[in-house]
Amino acid sequence: MTQNIWLMFMPSVFLTGWFKWAVTLNPVDYVLVAVRTIIIDGWEWESILPGLWVLSAITLIMLTAATWTYRQATA
Repeated sequence: MTQNIWLMFMPSVFLTGWFKWAVTLNPVDYVLVAVRTIIIDGWEWESILPGLWVLSAITLIMLTAATWTYRQATA
C-alpha cells in the first residue's frame, strides 16, 4: 500500500501496467506534470500548456455545475 502512494508522485514514463493506463485517464496528472515542469525545468510551455488546458476545462465544468445547482436550489 505504501509503495502505491509514492507512485502518484512519479513521472508516468517510469510507470508500467495498469497504473500507467490509469494515470493517462486522470486529468489531475496533467496539472501535476505542469507544476513539476515549472519547478524542475522552468517555463517550458509545451509541457505546461496541457496542464493549463485541463485546469481551465475542469474550472469551467465545476463553475457551470455550481451555477446550475445554485439556481436549482434557489428557484
